[in-house]
Amino acid sequence: MFRYTAALIALSLPFLTEQAFAQVDDATWHRITSGLDGFMEQAEQMQEFPPGAAVIVVTDDGRRYIRMHGVLNAQTGAPATAESEFYIASMTKAYVGLLAARLDAEGVFPLTTTLAEVWPDLQMPEGRDAMSITMRDLLSHQAAISADEIGYLEAYVRDVAPSEYPGLIERYATARESGFQYSNLGYNIYAAALEQVTEINWRDWLDQDVFTPLGLDQTSGRTSDFDPADVAWGHRRTGAHQDDWPRANGWYLIPPKPDGMMQSAGGLMTSASDMARWMEIQLTGETPARSGITPAMIALTHDTIAVQQGDGDGFTCDGYGFGWNVCEYLYPGDAAADFGTILQHGGGYTGYRTGMTLAPDLGLGVAVFTNSDSMTGFLSLEITKQALELALDLPAREQWQARRLDVYGRQNQRYLDHLQNQVSGARADAQWNGWSWAPAADELATYTGTYSNPDFVLGSVEIEAGETGLVLRSDALTYQLEPASPDLFGGQTNAYSGIDNFTFLRGEDGSVVALDWDGDRLERVQ
Repeated sequence: MFRYTAALIALSLPFLTEQAFAQVDDATWHRITSGLDGFMEQAEQMQEFPPGAAVIVVTDDGRRYIRMHGVLNAQTGAPATAESEFYIASMTKAYVGLLAARLDAEGVFPLTTTLAEVWPDLQMPEGRDAMSITMRDLLSHQAAISADEIGYLEAYVRDVAPSEYPGLIERYATARESGFQYSNLGYNIYAAALEQVTEINWRDWLDQDVFTPLGLDQTSGRTSDFDPADVAWGHRRTGAHQDDWPRANGWYLIPPKPDGMMQSAGGLMTSASDMARWMEIQLTGETPARSGITPAMIALTHDTIAVQQGDGDGFTCDGYGFGWNVCEYLYPGDAAADFGTILQHGGGYTGYRTGMTLAPDLGLGVAVFTNSDSMTGFLSLEITKQALELALDLPAREQWQARRLDVYGRQNQRYLDHLQNQVSGARADAQWNGWSWAPAADELATYTGTYSNPDFVLGSVEIEAGETGLVLRSDALTYQLEPASPDLFGGQTNAYSGIDNFTFLRGEDGSVVALDWDGDRLERVQ
């Protein structure tokens, strides 16, 4: 593979070189692991607990705790193991951040590269200059532009080619206030710019320069790299709903993301074993000989590149590196507690929640994977807090444990009620005319075909006949269209998503000529 001349950058490495943190001794390790076992044994008995989960704890001196629970799929019952693949969503940014640090240090793709250097003719929104936005700005969420449509395409629809980016930025980008503002856009643009310059996709760069060198052989940006039986499905609680969405044992089933939805800001699968190794490397800076990844590269991703406003509660964060929030944990108990600097990033998508936390001053890393989004983001943070408090042997741990489980249960019920009320309210809207229409198969066939609008963000969509309604597809995006009244369908991507209005329009001869999708008109072309 073509590579530019390397130019290594020397950085100061206080926590890596001076080993400022204390190693976890045997008694502390036993307290952490036995305490987490007790907490998890109670949590796993709750009906709200996800079908499958992993809790991973590592130390800087090589101790590992991996607790696996349940199944990858509530329907098949395939067991979750330490080698099973979980989708980790926005935690992907930390891996891309390390890749960026390496490519910068080696002179392959400097962080000082500007958008104008990548796309010389790029047109920016008023008040923004492509010459002043660098790769460093993009990776630290400081590029003062927004473009929700790009994030939508990358996360929900398809791979977006680098050649498309100038047109999409010109068409959709708007100026926003300067400073830190978290979004996927910067990482999406970075990956596109990297491929534009090197002609190599971000997934292949990660494979070559991060995963393989670090021995992460169960981590990939392509779901298709793994046996489908080893990949965790997403889940959402069904509650009292009775409908046609796929479900099993009280859970709606969310299929794993296809490759086209695996994007650079949130598009990795990894295992609990690989996550343990990843966190060990992050804590120590120790990498395999000749890996090409140095402690300086790792330290750069942990450094505060952008300043953000912490909320002053729980894990409060006032900095951001490359894929890591720089935080502190404000312990709510009465005892004095100093956990040192906390590095953290979470991930979430429909049916999944994950999180990883490093406490370098304690020599500890904690990660949680779940294959449901039933308040599991909250649960992940509470498990992490429990581990950190056990490490310092803080008092009143049992009291906090009971409270955390109680709050998790109550928040779950409120969240489920909210989801069901939201859908019930949307279905009761007068626009659907009581969902009274049940068309026959030949009636449904009159709507099938290709609908297109070059100015619409998706370009074109395919409409197919389903068992009881229609199915809309655009690359990896799928909508189920339920008949409401003649020519009117309500569309959803999953059982709890919003209901979009799909109205088919007819010409003078009575034939279907177009589709109105919530105000966007697509012409029937086939």
